[in-house]
Amino acid sequence: MYVDSHVHFWQPLRMDYGWLKPENELLYRDYLPAQLLPELTAFGVKGLIAVQAAVKVEEAEFLLELSQTWPIVFGVSGGIDPFGDHFHEQLASLKNNPRFSGIRLNGDAFSSARSEVERAKLRSALVALMQSGLTLDLLVRPEYLSDTASYLEEL
Repeated sequence: MYVDSHVHFWQPLRMDYGWLKPENELLYRDYLPAQLLPELTAFGVKGLIAVQAAVKVEEAEFLLELSQTWPIVFGVSGGIDPFGDHFHEQLASLKNNPRFSGIRLNGDAFSSARSEVERAKLRSALVALMQSGLTLDLLVRPEYLSDTASYLEEL
């Protein structure tokens, strides 16, 4: 069975995507499972993991809603702000859904320029994630590779 482990869905009218601008006509439109299903079927893909396109708990909830309507969405890697005051509550709520598989973080979260308070929040978030048995997906630019690797080795 083929599973695509990294697929993004979005609806610009949700206003979750600060990076998505109307000037980009190719991307500034809905991308939902219905549009992708014919391609997946043609190539024998039986399932996919929906990955956040915005670091908002509402985006994770949106993707989980899609997974209820579209069984091909096997799991969701959502975006939760590890520095936010409600990270632990949001993680606990999302992990109640069996299709929630983990979170995705940007590499700049691990920057050595972060304050001690931020580093403590990140550590607490990662420990909670590990204890929950969920996955951590990383989007790391080259300039953050060293900081990310060093931080994760300390866990």
